[in-house]
Amino acid sequence: MSSPTPVTLRCGASAVVRELLPADAPALAAGMKRLSPASRQRRFLHQKDHLTDAELERLTTCDGVNHIGVGLALTDRSGREVEGLAVARCFRDAANPLLAEASIVILDEWQSRGIGSILARALAERAWEVGIRYVGALLLAENLGARKLLERVATVVAVKMGGRGTIEATYALCRPL
Repeated sequence: MSSPTPVTLRCGASAVVRELLPADAPALAAGMKRLSPASRQRRFLHQKDHLTDAELERLTTCDGVNHIGVGLALTDRSGREVEGLAVARCFRDAANPLLAEASIVILDEWQSRGIGSILARALAERAWEVGIRYVGALLLAENLGARKLLERVATVVAVKMGGRGTIEATYALCRPL
């Protein structure tokens, strides 16, 4: 695992990007409750109001190879984390180890502030380091923000229409600088 990386957000706030840990489960559960119904719909493709204990365990137990999970949290002046704002993750495809399914979720009040770009880069760098070269995502076709975010770190390879207004998109990761 890599060490936490301090970052400065566009608004000037200090934050840190780091790997997710099992101890993050309560914060992840609390963050889920803070998401608007629209954000939950974009992330889960249906209305979901909470994460089960099993989901929290799966989402916070990252091995850094087959499941990469990173989070971004605000920090105070001493560098101590004070509020988790976003998470990004990818799960390697067992049938195709070059491919992983990726997702990013950001608290509503912190969206459109550059956090997605920071996390997408961090996730793409970690994925590249462990041999992942493609990411896939099942998205609402109307979720242009997520599609543009992925295009900052990858190139579209294929887009297939799915059911109920979704698309399955595959992206080739760009080699990190």
